[in-house]
Amino acid sequence: MTSDSPTDISEGPSQPLVVQITTVPQTLYRLFPAVITFLKQKDYKIKAISSAGSWKKSDEVAEFLNIEIGEVNLSRSFSPVRDFVALLQTMRMLRRWRPEIVHCHTPKGGLIGGLASWLVRVPCRIYTVRGLPHTTATGVMRFLLLTSERVSCAMAHRIILVSPSVRDELISLRIGDRAKMVVPGSGSAQGVDADRRFDPVQVRSRYPASARSELGIAESDFVVGFVGRLTRDKGVKELWETWQRVREFSPDSHLVIAGANNEPRRGDVDEVLESLNQDTHVHIVGNVEAIEKYYVAMDLLLFPSYREGFSNAILEASAMAMPTVAFDVVGCRDGVRDGVTGFLVPVHDSNAMADRVIQLCRDGKMRRQLGRDAREWVLREFQPSDRLVMLEQEYSTLLSKRITL
Repeated sequence: MTSDSPTDISEGPSQPLVVQITTVPQTLYRLFPAVITFLKQKDYKIKAISSAGSWKKSDEVAEFLNIEIGEVNLSRSFSPVRDFVALLQTMRMLRRWRPEIVHCHTPKGGLIGGLASWLVRVPCRIYTVRGLPHTTATGVMRFLLLTSERVSCAMAHRIILVSPSVRDELISLRIGDRAKMVVPGSGSAQGVDADRRFDPVQVRSRYPASARSELGIAESDFVVGFVGRLTRDKGVKELWETWQRVREFSPDSHLVIAGANNEPRRGDVDEVLESLNQDTHVHIVGNVEAIEKYYVAMDLLLFPSYREGFSNAILEASAMAMPTVAFDVVGCRDGVRDGVTGFLVPVHDSNAMADRVIQLCRDGKMRRQLGRDAREWVLREFQPSDRLVMLEQEYSTLLSKRITL
């Protein structure tokens, strides 16, 4: 158990049990340590359900979080047989555990967890919508994703939406009951730790051996950053197109890429990834734990994602006093205040994106001002403690009502 692991408290008979359901355990690992610690301090018992995982295994995450995680064969893809087995497994666990609250996250977690908790009549059911994958899907897959979202929202007593634009998208599609919906503050289910982990002054103190020197980048060079999975939907094609123009304008500039590059559903991006790997000024550091070490090496975040729920990368970069250039899409327009903390450009328009990056490369004064404004904004609007209090209030409200569908 590491010193950063959530603390445990003694269990008493009055403690309500909350079961968190996610598709993969790395979601629990990345986003839930503070949530679990806070809820335990408020006298809740916590368990979770997820798949076995790949990058982080469920048993590792269970030990780190000091909770029990039930392993279910959940998958991001649709498979009638596998999903039916997962539903039965989840129902069996919920019958055995008898939770007062089930809180589902991610599309598959929301579908399987929502149906299972409804079928076994869990008294309080919550679904957090963290993203809308249907926005980049077509045909049968789009229909399946929309149907899944409708079912997940219908099964829930409360729908927590991670951004105003996600709420607006669901309302426009007539998915979910508007009366059930709530957005935490200005968005984001977790907020960002801008006071400590993502404070640039503290980061430089914690990592005196800079990422720039580690990567062979001079302190005077201009560095563009990208943080995210290397997939089609994250805009890898536009990332490469934008980078080519930036490199042509500023031959000494560098691109630092942090994120998983072995995603099973990454789309047709192999040729682009090969081009990025061959560029000596592109540094692909992979899926790193101490991402803040690499943020401090960047001058701005380039974020050409086609869809988000509410981008954690944008919040983290903003906390590190960096502007972001992103596409004007659901989940990104909530994290970038256009012209104030960065710039939004039309989706797929790599030329417009490159123009803004080059503008900020030329104008260091503007870049630094946007970064300062970005950090002030996240300090004011995205405190993690506010989200924790809001979540516990939702739990308390539902418990007091004991709603049943």
